Formats: sequence, C-alpha cells, structure tokens
Amino acid sequence: YPASGVVDVATYTPITVYFDEAIKSSSLTSSTFAVASGSTVISGSIGLSPDGRIATFTPASSYAYSASITVTLTTGITDLAGNPLANDKVWSFRTEAAPDLTSPSVLVLSYPASGAVDIATYTPITVYFDEAIKSSSLTSSTFKVASGSTVISGSIGLSADGLVATFTPASSYAYSASITVTLTTGITDLAG
Repeated sequence: YPASGVVDVATYTPITVYFDEAIKSSSLTSSTFAVASGSTVISGSIGLSPDGRIATFTPASSYAYSASITVTLTTGITDLAGNPLANDKVWSFRTEAAPDLTSPSVLVLSYPASGAVDIATYTPITVYFDEAIKSSSLTSSTFKVASGSTVISGSIGLSADGLVATFTPASSYAYSASITVTLTTGITDLAG
C-alpha cells in the first residue's frame, strides 16, 4: 500500500509491504527497499512488524504534490533462512495534487455496531476510518470507552495502513453493561 497505479495518495503516506513469510530485518535497507521520485531518492525509515511479515517505509518528510513515487524492492531482501526475494518488485503511485484539507470520518463499519446487544464481555471495539489516522492522536482522551460514568481502561492499536483502530479492554466488561464509545475531534488524519 499504496498499490501500483493509485493516484491522489496523501503526500505523507507510509508505504506498507506485506510478505508471505518473515523477512530478515537486516536485509531491509535503503538499497533493497528504495523509494524515489524520478531520480531523487526519498529518505525515510524502514520498520518491520514483530512477526517479520510487514515492512513499512515512513518518509522523513512529505513527498512533493503531483509526484510519481517509485518503490523498488530488490532481491537483496531475504527471508530468515537467507533466501532472496524471487524477483525485484517495482511499482509506482502518484501523490495528491493539493494539500489534504478534509477531516477524517468514521465509516459506518464499526464493531460492535451501535445498539448491538449480547456482545461478549471481552470483545475489542474496532473502528474503521475513511483515511489514515495519526497514531499519536489515538489516546484514552480521544477514543473514550465507558460504562455509565466509569471509564474503561484498555489499549488502542492502529493497523499498518492507519485505517482501523482497535480498543482492547484491559479486563472484561461487566455483564449486562451498556458500553459507550466516544471518538473526539482530537483524532486527526496524517495531515493533522
């Protein structure tokens, strides 16, 4: 993500690659996971998920507007056994033409849905957004979960693409409890 040929990608979007098996972290370098706009190399950091299957390139600064961004993964990337990527993988996407001034929205898709009953007392709460969310904006103050006036503690995770936030309660909810989820305007997209 972003996929090949996608246009109007936000200029601050990380690039996420999903592998079919765990990758050796030391094989992910700026030479083997290269990002460029034309002949200009784009600097950034490369992170690897704990299971070694998802690599994410985060640009050091925003891409230019209306830029064609090319991503090149080379056979220098290896799995844990040292086997190289079968072939180089190259794709491009185009950034947005103007700054993002649109606020993010919660999609109708959320789980559990509003008004749902008989939900298991240990069920995580998942919220789907229409654009990537800044992870630092998801806090217990902006993603509030409560039963009446009692705040429910837990952890908040964000998917690699920034589109799905999940609240996992620290302990089970009370039986027959009415749970209220409040998302505040303190939650921001990557543009802020």
